[in-house]
Amino acid sequence: MKHSMNAYLLLFSLTLPFLWGMGKGDVVFQSQELQKLNLTALDEVAYILDDKGDSIQITSVIDEKGLLYWHRKLETEVCLTGECKVVNVGIYWYGTGEFMGLEVYGEQLTKTDHSVFSREDYDQLIAILQDDWSALREYEFEELLDAKPTALDGVTGATRKEIADEAVKGAVYTTYTLWHLIHEGEKEQLRSLMAGRLNQGDGSLLDALSMDSNRRYRYFLLELYGAGKLKESETMKRLILGGITNKDDRYLSEQAFKALMKVNFNDPAFQLDLARVYPDIQPKDKVRVLNALGTGIDLTAGLYNSLILDLPTNNEWFAAKIIETVKNYPKQAESVLNMAGKLAESENSDVKRIALDFKHVHRRGLQE
Repeated sequence: MKHSMNAYLLLFSLTLPFLWGMGKGDVVFQSQELQKLNLTALDEVAYILDDKGDSIQITSVIDEKGLLYWHRKLETEVCLTGECKVVNVGIYWYGTGEFMGLEVYGEQLTKTDHSVFSREDYDQLIAILQDDWSALREYEFEELLDAKPTALDGVTGATRKEIADEAVKGAVYTTYTLWHLIHEGEKEQLRSLMAGRLNQGDGSLLDALSMDSNRRYRYFLLELYGAGKLKESETMKRLILGGITNKDDRYLSEQAFKALMKVNFNDPAFQLDLARVYPDIQPKDKVRVLNALGTGIDLTAGLYNSLILDLPTNNEWFAAKIIETVKNYPKQAESVLNMAGKLAESENSDVKRIALDFKHVHRRGLQE
């Protein structure tokens, strides 16, 4: 993404006081998602950097379910054709860093012909602001208009046709300004802020997010845990186990399997829970569980017995992965020993190597 720092300094002047005390009577527009929520401000503030590297204040708010959102209130001048208009707005993000809603205070947003935004204009604006990958990210401020003069959008030219659908007609400057205030690096910073809150909190926020019907939060938690940014907890273990057995939401399942790689399998209680759900995991995904387990953990009897139930299989590689995973278990079942002997005669060199290694480990265990 490219930006002209000088253009921003020339065209925008930002002030960042937190004005939560403004009465609701001053709200002239509120997006539909915000209208559904009853938000309460917390006595906590945080700071992130804007695209110029300046520190800006972010306030956290919660709804009646205990879900956390981020809020930023600001006034910014949108300057065009030699005239500046102050836009007074409140931006809201989900705790995940994704855009959630917009409030406009004092006066309605206006277009270059001074007409106010209609309901349809606001609906279009919100739809554009919800798009993380809007074409607006690819343009600098001074590139928004064509050079050819026209009356459609300012005296300097019409909105470039490449981004005409990415801006409210007659309000490309305002659309562009708001989109960049929402998306210019804020998402990752807000996600990091949320990870910090979750790791330092008492678990109530984590529980609220994991149990909410909105799947975005479960995706978010699993993504954080899989990236090593969220500490281990019973809530996360439950979420991971629920994800790896989910057959309806492939993205949730994928994130759960990635998160599974970070779990401490030496926890006997988690092994017990994994043994309970393992039979419900789709066959093609059971190999992923075996890969996550590896060979260096002390298997409980429950998990060992759950894994070897799949040994009567015609899939040599799957059978080999099972015996590789359980090879250090001290008391091998007869079915495991028989399968190892069978696989030791395999024409597949990798399968044969795993089987022979198993037999070597087993013999050494008997000698000890």
